Amino acid sequence: MRRSIDRIAGEVASARRITAGGLRLGFGPPRIPETNPLPVWERVRKAVATRSPRFRQVSRVFLTAVVSMALAAALDLSHGHWMTLTAMLSLRATYGETVERLVQRVGGTAAGSIIAAVLLTLAPGQFTIAFVVLLFAFAGFAMRSVNSAYWFLFGTPLAMMLLEFSVPSDWSTAGERILLTIAGTLLAYLAVRLLWPAGHLERLPVQLGRLTDTHATLVRSTADVLAGEHVRLPHETIVAAERAAEAVAETRDRLEQERVPDAELIARLRTAVRAAHRVRDHLIAVSRMSREEAVDTGPIPEILDRIADELEEAGAVLEDPPDERDEEDGSSVAELREQLADLDDHLSKITKRRRAEIKSGIGRDEFTPLRHALLQVSGTRYAIRSLRRDAGRVIEASFAASGFSGDRR
Repeated sequence: MRRSIDRIAGEVASARRITAGGLRLGFGPPRIPETNPLPVWERVRKAVATRSPRFRQVSRVFLTAVVSMALAAALDLSHGHWMTLTAMLSLRATYGETVERLVQRVGGTAAGSIIAAVLLTLAPGQFTIAFVVLLFAFAGFAMRSVNSAYWFLFGTPLAMMLLEFSVPSDWSTAGERILLTIAGTLLAYLAVRLLWPAGHLERLPVQLGRLTDTHATLVRSTADVLAGEHVRLPHETIVAAERAAEAVAETRDRLEQERVPDAELIARLRTAVRAAHRVRDHLIAVSRMSREEAVDTGPIPEILDRIADELEEAGAVLEDPPDERDEEDGSSVAELREQLADLDDHLSKITKRRRAEIKSGIGRDEFTPLRHALLQVSGTRYAIRSLRRDAGRVIEASFAASGFSGDRR
């Protein structure tokens, strides 16, 4: 009952802080939980409405393919599909990835075309061509995972020598392949520079909000473990927090590949992800320390609840930013500090009781419930303070990356 009352008081205090700056009332469609699978057409409609990064990338590839096919048809190119395939397969979601792919494709295709032209000029028989094709196929598929340039190096002679079985090829075919590859490369480069951006930056606040929400749920689940309501942390809760951090890390990697990357934003995202990883490590350690035997944990569950409240409030601000963000009143921070002071007092009482136990004749190495409680609470105290510091870093870095200001520590 005391724990339930503490949670109710924490939720009331959280609601008071959220509504301190005023409420905004509005109407809109209900939000569908992401756990429910959506039909294909509904997912397509949602992607179009939100202009998701995947939809933008598909649209860029489609438009680039249409332009390249129109040019090939207008110029009546016999191997115009080489230009189309180069443009489609080289275009990536970010500028850096696209440029790297283009360099690999142009270099590998040029070298491979020269090798194929030399081999075809020697005019070997079909048996020899088949044997060489087999070697290039083994080399290309074996080294494709190492670097794409190897695939273009060995795959180009492979394709041109297979073409020899139906249409005779020579130096002119190799030169045509090189020119069409360069043309497709130019189309892909223009597409990544001129068409709309991938849209990863616009989705960043929502991803950061999900990051704080999932870790708040994980913190609250740990509080339930310490309070005896659960035996261990739910696996799905840990996985959800990990996936949220991975999504932010993936967006950070995408932003690093932009033509002019924002170094400050990338550093903030890196700080948020690393702090989130440490938060999960702290929580797993705290939950495992309390698994062997239940002891009096003192105010630790309440401290975890307050940390979870701060993370949830940050997630609400990130996912639905207000018009004006008011300064924090400091009540949550002050309450958390008081609870941390209560934890120090609780540990001090256990220490005094342990000293009295030793004075009464109990050996220092003898295992007693009081000794176990001292070890568990002292270890948990260090993890809790580290957890609070890293949770604050997650919140601060998320706010800074989303354009908010203010110190929540």
